[in-house]
Amino acid sequence: MKRKTKWKFVALLGGILVLAGCTNSFCTVQDKAHMMVNFETATNDEGKTNLEVIIDTVNENESYFAPSDEYFTYVEERVASIVIEYYSTEELTYVVNDVEQTKTFGTMTVEELTTNADINKAFVQSDEYALTKYAKEGSTSLNDIWSNYRMFRKEAVDHGLTLEQIGTNYFFTTLETQFNTYANSITACITPVDGVFDGLKLEGKSWGEAFRYGLLEGLLVWPISAMLYYFAIGMQSLGVGGIILSIFFVTLIVRGLLMLLTLKQTISQTRMQELAPELEALQRKYPHAKENQYEQQALAQAQMNLYKKYKINPFGMFIVLILQFIIFIPVWGAMSGSAILRDGSLFGLSLSAGTGNSIINWQGSSSACALVIFIIMALCQFISMFIPQMIQKRRRKMMNKNNKNTSMQDTQQKTARIMQIVMFCMILFSGFFLPVAMAIYWTISALITLGQSLIVQLIVANHSKKSKGEYIKYKTK
Repeated sequence: MKRKTKWKFVALLGGILVLAGCTNSFCTVQDKAHMMVNFETATNDEGKTNLEVIIDTVNENESYFAPSDEYFTYVEERVASIVIEYYSTEELTYVVNDVEQTKTFGTMTVEELTTNADINKAFVQSDEYALTKYAKEGSTSLNDIWSNYRMFRKEAVDHGLTLEQIGTNYFFTTLETQFNTYANSITACITPVDGVFDGLKLEGKSWGEAFRYGLLEGLLVWPISAMLYYFAIGMQSLGVGGIILSIFFVTLIVRGLLMLLTLKQTISQTRMQELAPELEALQRKYPHAKENQYEQQALAQAQMNLYKKYKINPFGMFIVLILQFIIFIPVWGAMSGSAILRDGSLFGLSLSAGTGNSIINWQGSSSACALVIFIIMALCQFISMFIPQMIQKRRRKMMNKNNKNTSMQDTQQKTARIMQIVMFCMILFSGFFLPVAMAIYWTISALITLGQSLIVQLIVANHSKKSKGEYIKYKTK
């Protein structure tokens, strides 16, 4: 491979890494606060909550001890009193005997919010409870997620609770560490409206707010996620099938737009291979171009004139690759961050789960489903990338039966093969480590790419027939 081509690969990979760092998480302080509520109350197979498991683990170590019931009661009552004071006009909707009721916080008591089972169930799931207990009022910084929780510890001392009742620092450090591990695994927070997704309450993000996270997030990530959401909601009667169809329609739209942007370059690249004999003739006309600067400039000018004559962009292949990856990164961000995908699952496999993690951590049918999806994706990618190349190679041989491959043709074919292999490996790598929804996207995208390649080859073939007198063919003995 020529040195220039190598540098193009390095530049392309560098650009991909830069773009990969442009997709930020849309999870807000409010989202994180609700994650903490879910984390504390989630139960294991034995029926114990995560909070109870951490308490038992800490108490097993004689050097440390967890907070007592008195401390947790104090925190709940403190949260309730703050909500009543600062959110007095906000409403809480709860259900009693299958009848929905609504009250403002200002008309309720601390006792109602903490001891009435029906009211407390709704209260714990409210935005006011989550934000008051874990976050800092009005804050947009994720660093403030533990602010109020730490404040309650300090206030408990002034309230008269002892160290034995409050617990040691080890408990709170363990709680924060385990929660951060859990919360960092959740990236699907993008939703255009407030909603509950797979049991997690998330705050809606507007298109304007998306630009606060970054340019790509506003231009592409949010719109793609919004399309996924509205398509899925429109077909929610189909269950998981509706969510998969939403991925299909979004893929069609994204690939259709990309096709419009790159069709000219793709046709140009395919036609460029038809010029190999003429390019080789130019090289024979300037045999000392590598050593002689004059011939090198003359050859370069002659090649550019040839490309201009047939309206071909020699860098079209790299333009297509760059555009594909510019689109890929936001699609990746949207598929990873779309909250609606949390509600979709196949044989117990969540569409927002990592494909590779699901395979490695084998759990029966869900992992088997992930493996099947990955294999189908790999096969579709292989077919879409290499079958058109094989067809084109066969067509080239039929057009030049009496010609042997020139050195330029060999170089072009080797470069194309290397680029395809690199792209294939990168897609497999990303498909393995990214969410299942992304693997489904790659599968659908591969089939669309295959269709596009076959259509482009037909267009070029028809064009060649109409203008078969234009190309000069050289035959070797």
